[in-house]
Amino acid sequence: MTEAQKRRELRKQAVIDYMKILPVKKYAAANAGVTRETLDNWLENDPDFLTRFQEAEAKFFSDKTKRARPEFLLERLDRETFGDKKELDVNVNPVDTLLKEFGIEPIRSGDDRKGDEPVSGSLES
Repeated sequence: MTEAQKRRELRKQAVIDYMKILPVKKYAAANAGVTRETLDNWLENDPDFLTRFQEAEAKFFSDKTKRARPEFLLERLDRETFGDKKELDVNVNPVDTLLKEFGIEPIRSGDDRKGDEPVSGSLES
């Protein structure tokens, strides 16, 4: 094996080792001192490296999911059902909601108020 081949294998191993810590290609490539394109080339042209790469990635997820809270796993694996909902209902009046919560019926504009007695000290008294 030539010196260049030894260096390449050391860099490939650095990628594999990094993938076990954080499986993000661009960071693994940078950590090994190669470009993302070089990493993609290796993955495409070296079946043994591809296998080791995939095993390292799988190991990361296997290790992390063992320690994750079940609700976290559900949120990540099935976002549609368990993920955070990012919708906002703008047709809700928070004042009306609070008034109803305390058993008070909100007053609507246009309600007939002629039968109400004026409050002492108001402009209408």
